[in-house]
Amino acid sequence: MASYGGVAGVYPYIIKPGLVTTKKNIHGLLLKGLDKNYKWAAMEKFLVDGRFISYDSDSSLQEIVLSQNIANKLVLKTGDKIILSFVKNNVQWKRRFTVTGIYNTGLEEYDKRLALIDINVLREVEEWSDHEVQGMEVVLDDIRDLDIMADYIYYENVPSNLYVESIRSKFPSIFEWLNLQNINERVITNLMILVGLINMATVLLILVLERTRMIGILKALGAGQWQIRKIFLFHAGYILLFGLLAGNVIGLGLAFLQKKFGFIKLDENNYYLDTAPVFIDGWHIAWLNVGTFFSDPAFFGDSHYGGCQNFPSQNHPF
Repeated sequence: MASYGGVAGVYPYIIKPGLVTTKKNIHGLLLKGLDKNYKWAAMEKFLVDGRFISYDSDSSLQEIVLSQNIANKLVLKTGDKIILSFVKNNVQWKRRFTVTGIYNTGLEEYDKRLALIDINVLREVEEWSDHEVQGMEVVLDDIRDLDIMADYIYYENVPSNLYVESIRSKFPSIFEWLNLQNINERVITNLMILVGLINMATVLLILVLERTRMIGILKALGAGQWQIRKIFLFHAGYILLFGLLAGNVIGLGLAFLQKKFGFIKLDENNYYLDTAPVFIDGWHIAWLNVGTFFSDPAFFGDSHYGGCQNFPSQNHPF
């Protein structure tokens, strides 16, 4: 089966439970250790405050990035000091860390329990070598390859004592919610197209009915069907072009404003996002405009102007 893309990156990680202690609070969480080659640039959009871990010096071993959910519960901000505690072989292991950044993905499963640190910290705790990891995170170019790649990696690449888990199987509720939104999008889009076609047909019908006397006069003067139709085609084209221009200016203007300022807010608990996302695809917009223009009922056949044929010919004027 053909794929839509390939593998964008493979990133090692280690996850270990730990305990955060401050002067006033205590909270359990999962620490995800990552190295400097992780997709930090792609994570920048989720950063609320501060920065991610700096691997330029040994200071990375004392830096931690918390989620906004955890930071709010512990009343922490960037620059604050915390104590991380681990238990290994019935011995408590402690180290002081500085909160260098706060992130928010909107995914409650991650945000309520996951913090990011240097992978070497967890290697030190587990007494592992520089090449030992708990797992490898595989990032794909296209989400549609998720199931194909998961099966390929499991059956062709990893030994039998390891397993492969896709994010779809790990968080099925998120993908079910996304599929539901796709269904809603298609239903709403089809309804809008249907309403638009009905409105255009109604406008043209009213336009023809209001010009019956003019059509009769033109027929009496010798005008043919195509000559009369061209009048309505030009008039309908003018109305469509003006409507498309106004609609594009208003619609794209609002879309750009939402993309820049995010003034339309969403309930993050229900939508996994705090603002309505906007993606502007130039090709889709262009094809939509072309399709809308040529879907005008005025462009289809003589039946829309059947009334024109019922008027007397030029040899039988009013």
